Amino acid sequence: MEEKIIRSLGIDLSPGFASISYMEEKGSVPVSMSICADDEKYMIPMLLYKKENTGEWLAGDEAGFAAENGRPENLADRIDLLFQQQEVKYIEGKEYSGETLLQEYIRILFRKARERIGFTTVNHIIVTSDSPDIRLKHLVSGLFQTLGFAKEKIHVKTHTETYVSYVLCNKREIWANDVTLFRMDENEFICQNITKRRVKNGLVIFVEEENLTGRISYNMLKTKSGREQADDILLSYLQEDYKTHIVSCVFFTGIGFYDNWYRKSAAEICRRRKAFKGMNLFADGAAVSIQDEEYKDILILCEGKTLLNIGILIEKEGNEEEFSMLRAGQSWTESHNSQELIVDDISHVSLVISSPFQEERQLIEVDFDEFPQRRDKTMCIEVGLGYVNEKSFEITISDKGFGPFFASSGKKIRKRISCLLYTSDAADE
Repeated sequence: MEEKIIRSLGIDLSPGFASISYMEEKGSVPVSMSICADDEKYMIPMLLYKKENTGEWLAGDEAGFAAENGRPENLADRIDLLFQQQEVKYIEGKEYSGETLLQEYIRILFRKARERIGFTTVNHIIVTSDSPDIRLKHLVSGLFQTLGFAKEKIHVKTHTETYVSYVLCNKREIWANDVTLFRMDENEFICQNITKRRVKNGLVIFVEEENLTGRISYNMLKTKSGREQADDILLSYLQEDYKTHIVSCVFFTGIGFYDNWYRKSAAEICRRRKAFKGMNLFADGAAVSIQDEEYKDILILCEGKTLLNIGILIEKEGNEEEFSMLRAGQSWTESHNSQELIVDDISHVSLVISSPFQEERQLIEVDFDEFPQRRDKTMCIEVGLGYVNEKSFEITISDKGFGPFFASSGKKIRKRISCLLYTSDAADE
């Protein structure tokens, strides 16, 4: 079999459905794919079905069809909610956790993608969801490591991150001014707007979010009069917004925009702007997000990205220097680092925290005076930093001993620090 390598595979886990996109090589256009006979159906329902008296699972539409013609009780519906709410499903007398079901669902999607695309190797796996937590990160990482992927090739990102990535992969004329995304699912209607600010070192991108659920709901779209009312409300919102807001492009996504109920609003948008609708925007954005590292002059600050620069003070050649550990603008799920240090007459680590928008630095001292007392320069410690969620990070200080002379005591100091204490409001000015 001839080897086929693709650069990235993006899997979007949206409420109630998933979608898949891939990118064959650097700089290519993301390609959406279907896992069913209908090549134009990209939305994969969050369904799993266990075939009777076998260990085989079916996913998506195949699961739904099997349940209609088999045992409905063997169907697990909305497995994303089962995972989020940490609930279980009983099938054939056996208990399955939401975590187990979601893992199996993603496994099937990956297998189907490999069969349909025909790749032998994929360099990066990117899973995106609305607000991924540490549980989803561990689930995705654990699953794909068992499938042979190195940890650094597995990525978990927010929808906001992948939205920004998708916009940046387009021609600059698309994001010459602000870019707006309207996203509607069964539960909420969200407007996200990309804005930019020039700074001396390049460009900073922000994403401002407004919840419009109180104005337009998914239920309104179930009747003709409701759809007409929703279109009028959206049109009014756009007309008011465009009085003070310069937008070059608008995107629509989510099941709420599956039908074209917003004709008048779209006409208003298209007078001076470009407009696009895509049910697979986040999957496409996930597939291209691996290229974010190429935008060296752009700092992206949005949901899912870290907001602080964090370093530690070290002594080098008699001078005190800051050693950078974590940078602002990284995905929090991937923002971690560690460094071994030789201790000389101190019993604390000095963290240096700063915002990209402020010159002043703040110091935090984390003591490790519980460690055994040893002569200067005969103690080695490891300082580890990593985010546990979007709003807090953790420092871990470990006693590493000192080679063959002193064994490690096994002691560790662990402290969680809230980013909110050090995040400046300057970004909102």
